[in-house]
Amino acid sequence: MDWIQEYFVNPIAHPNDYAPYNAVNTLVFAAIALCAAYVIYKGLQRSHIKINERFFYAVIPFIVFGGALRVWEDAHWLPRGVTVFGATIYPFVTPYIYVLTFLVVIAGIAFAKKFGQRCCGSFENALFNFGAGAAIVAFLPLILLFQNWALLMAIASSAAIAAFLLTRIDFWRKIKTAKIESVTYFAQCLDGAATFWGVQFAGYGEQHVVGNALFAIGGPLLFFLIKIAFVYAAVWALRKEAKGEARTYLLLLITIFGLAPGVRDALRITCSV
Repeated sequence: MDWIQEYFVNPIAHPNDYAPYNAVNTLVFAAIALCAAYVIYKGLQRSHIKINERFFYAVIPFIVFGGALRVWEDAHWLPRGVTVFGATIYPFVTPYIYVLTFLVVIAGIAFAKKFGQRCCGSFENALFNFGAGAAIVAFLPLILLFQNWALLMAIASSAAIAAFLLTRIDFWRKIKTAKIESVTYFAQCLDGAATFWGVQFAGYGEQHVVGNALFAIGGPLLFFLIKIAFVYAAVWALRKEAKGEARTYLLLLITIFGLAPGVRDALRITCSV
């Protein structure tokens, strides 16, 4: 119990005294994420949900919802911890907000399966609309806190330019970039751009173990460049090694783990919270 308290509870419960991530909880969270990704993939298949491009796009609003809701906690609109039956949980901070967001996705899937055809014409349309509604509710109030518009434009434009250059590399190599691959490019580049601009110009610091290791070598610019190189290598590998639903699902995972922190960081920097 002392080990769990030291490496898992204290970093979340006492952010002013502990770094939020350490080597131990980073490895454990990564292992849990991999297992969860596999279980979710099998669950979607057993539920006869097609993991195609339409499903990929339908999930995107939920990622925006999770990233925006995380900033609510940064702005102290939501409590860091919630006590339930004598136990304190932290549903609004990373990594536990991924669980909360997943539960909202499950609610969206249940809604889409029951009412999709009648209200929206298809399961994917209903799922997208449900997620878009949640994203709008989470995002719009944050506009009241927007201050650093210049940094927001710098982050968005840097990510867009980096993603565009990756598509140009594909073009020069005579490869047609799929639309969902372009989204994946942008998602990971957004994470890198938000980290670069936030640390370099807005006084923020990196929280993750791997990120700090890269900063020690070459600073936030190296982190941004490695994120660009990583996403291009990952998409290239998936073109060769994965097909069909498996490839789409893996692209979605890479998109989630770029877009979620990218949206959160960009919004937090813009709101100065």
